[in-house]
Amino acid sequence: MADFGLWLKKDSFCFTAAHFLTFADGSREELHGHNYQMELRLEGGVDETGLLVDFLVLIPMVETICRTLDRRTILPTRNPQIKVITAQNRVTVSHRDDSFSFPQRDTVLLALANTSTELLAGYLAHEIRDSLAKLTPRPPLQTLEVKLEESAGQGATCRLNFLSTGP
Repeated sequence: MADFGLWLKKDSFCFTAAHFLTFADGSREELHGHNYQMELRLEGGVDETGLLVDFLVLIPMVETICRTLDRRTILPTRNPQIKVITAQNRVTVSHRDDSFSFPQRDTVLLALANTSTELLAGYLAHEIRDSLAKLTPRPPLQTLEVKLEESAGQGATCRLNFLSTGP
């Protein structure tokens, strides 16, 4: 059986978001934003119709995932250095002596330790893999790789293997 691969890099696979990182020494960087651009690669066998994945399903699915992050402040909920509280349609984030407050509708809380490009690429890879699994119960897919650029020429990748779904 042959292995096949495909890649997609679309102008619509993008989102603009604000974030900040915390570091091992307890410090944090300034709140700032990026114009993120995503590319993905899939590998595996083709199905009986000769497709690895149907682009008509994959493209809108990835665009939808990107839209959930677009024009938002992305905050990690598993970072021991910050405290995130949601109350009365506001999200308040505290780090040492600093505190930020955002409208809840303008934030996305992610179960991550930090909002690094590496962990965001991982988040996107898992979201795409989980969405594909729902749409295609037994995909012939072996791997999925997400490349996320936070600025031109600077980014991170995450590569996931698909688990067998049984006979």
